[in-house]
Amino acid sequence: MKFFLIIAISIIIVTVQVAIFPHFDIFGARLNLLLSICVAWAICEKEKKISWYILIFALLLDLLVGEPFGLITLSIWLVFIFIKWLGSFLFRQSGFVSVAALSIIGISFYKLIYFVFYKLAGIIKIEELRLSWSDFYPSLPIFVLLNSLLCIFALWIFRRNKSFIDEIF
Repeated sequence: MKFFLIIAISIIIVTVQVAIFPHFDIFGARLNLLLSICVAWAICEKEKKISWYILIFALLLDLLVGEPFGLITLSIWLVFIFIKWLGSFLFRQSGFVSVAALSIIGISFYKLIYFVFYKLAGIIKIEELRLSWSDFYPSLPIFVLLNSLLCIFALWIFRRNKSFIDEIF
């Protein structure tokens, strides 16, 4: 039963990301709900037993977005692993400054990793290059700021509903 509930929650989150969030374009930067949830989950989660659920979210989004398959999944998974490592290794306290720093680092790392993988996909002719450096750089500060705020909001929701989330997962 829990597995079906997780699948239903992931479908809802991915549907909101694909259907609603592309319309929130602020100075060329778009909100990424799945990325914010992933970074918040990496900051919040202390156990390693449920980290594979991020793959369900990322694979569903990767199937629906229309980018070369695997770029979003690999980028989100690497961000998740990096933030979990960084959070356990460098930032052991859970104060606002460390949470904000982890959010900003995670969102920035995603943007960089995704851009590199997208360029590599273009080099090996998987996808025609549509993303250039001029598309990447101008919207980067706004992308990082908006998605970091969304990540902090998601983390606040996770911490407020800790018992409910523990019950589901």
